[in-house]
Parts: sequence; structure tokens; C-alpha cells
Amino acid sequence: MYVKIYQKRKKISNDLLITKKTNEDILDNTNDLFFYKDLNFNYIGCNNAFCEFVGLPKEEIIGKNDFELFEERYAKLFRIMDLKMLETQKKEKLIKSM
Repeated sequence: MYVKIYQKRKKISNDLLITKKTNEDILDNTNDLFFYKDLNFNYIGCNNAFCEFVGLPKEEIIGKNDFELFEERYAKLFRIMDLKMLETQKKEKLIKSM
């Protein structure tokens, strides 16, 4: 029984890795800028186009926030946009739950 559970977990894990890699490949092969941040506004992922825009490799972007990557005036603008997006999402979730 434990062997079957282990095999099933291993298959699920492999499937997730393949899906993650496929998603990364799709995003990396577009010219559109893609990035995602955690709730502390630190970058946790991005595509190659975003790396080119920032002028840094992915490894130097991950874990940093806008204030560490851009001029202050741009970082403030990006933070305002992030906060608006989060507020919009909260409102949408509240409406859906009513």
C-alpha cells in the first residue's frame, strides 16, 4: 500500500514539474512582459522579456521589489498599480461571495 502511495505521489510531483516547465517555456517565448509577486510585493517569477526590460537576469530579480530594481518614481507608480489590483481582486471576491 505504501509503495502505491509513494508511486502516486511521485507521478503527481513529476506531472507538476512538467506543467511548471511548460508554463515557463510558454511565458519565456513571448515578447509580453510577465511577472508575479508575493503579497510583500517581492518578485517571485518573471519571463525573459521582463528580464530584458529590467536589464538583469532572473536570479537577480527574484526576491527583490520595485524599489530595489527601478528608480523611485517608477517604483512608487508600480506599487500604486499593485495595490489597486489587489483592491480590485478583494472587491471581486467579496461580490462573488455574496
